[in-house]
Amino acid sequence: MSDFDFNAIDEAYKRINDQVLRTPLVTSEYINNLLNAQVYFKLENLQWTGSFKLRGAINKIMQLNVDQRKNGVVAYSSGNHAQAVAYASNLNGISSTIIMPKNAPTIKINNTKKYGAKVILYDPLIESREEIANKISENQGRTLIKPYEDFDIMAGQGTSGKEIAEEMIRLKLFPDLYLCCCGGGGLIAGTSTYLKYEFPNIDCYAVEPEEFNEQKFLYDLNKLATTFYREPLVSKEKDWNQKEQFHHIGIYGYTKKLLNNFCSLPVSKLENSLKLEQLRALENNILLTVLNYKGEVYRGIDTPEDLVIIRKHLENN
Repeated sequence: MSDFDFNAIDEAYKRINDQVLRTPLVTSEYINNLLNAQVYFKLENLQWTGSFKLRGAINKIMQLNVDQRKNGVVAYSSGNHAQAVAYASNLNGISSTIIMPKNAPTIKINNTKKYGAKVILYDPLIESREEIANKISENQGRTLIKPYEDFDIMAGQGTSGKEIAEEMIRLKLFPDLYLCCCGGGGLIAGTSTYLKYEFPNIDCYAVEPEEFNEQKFLYDLNKLATTFYREPLVSKEKDWNQKEQFHHIGIYGYTKKLLNNFCSLPVSKLENSLKLEQLRALENNILLTVLNYKGEVYRGIDTPEDLVIIRKHLENN
């Protein structure tokens, strides 16, 4: 699907809108006063299953043919994608098998089981979730539902951006800056695609935690990892290349052409990953961000103070 654009997101929304929650876009006078800006939050933490992941999972699963539905699906995830695939499969009468790390949060493992999935736990230090899932897919004929490197997943996640755009237009507002939590890249790729379509002048930034900013690290290498190591990525280019965990896929190309750059928190290394002037002189002084499931604090922006850090750093540089 080399022509991925806003049309794919519009089609996805028609497909899934009666199975997902149209989450609210809210603002806060407290935060607005702290930043001297209008800040709007897309509350995807209120989505069924607790995150935006449900959008992509439902969009993918609803397009399975009769044979694929009969054989079921398999997916791998540490939590949010796992719950989303299990929920979407249950909703559509499809069996699901989910590969999860044995150290995943207990509540997410239990929720995934509650939604009817068969959960297989693995040791992330010595086993590969991709290999386990691929073997199950081959042996059982199950369709593999990947967490982000899939245009149908991107389109589903992008429906959150469509809702943001529609609400901004309704309010007659023109956003300057979009900050989005970034793990695999499916959300930022999909939502920024739609926001760039509706608001060509908007600047889009992916937000990651300092020392765990894998995408920023790989962005600079012009590569995308198939496996993420949850450890500090400081001067690891040689190590990563030796591990040969890279490949090029469409999601990376779209993400790179849409993003202005990455932003890492806290501020001690912000200057190494954030190069922008927009927060110093926003034309309309309107900033957007998306909130994810609170259990994943490493995803980036989690408190008003995080936004203050970004703003103060830009004002001082």
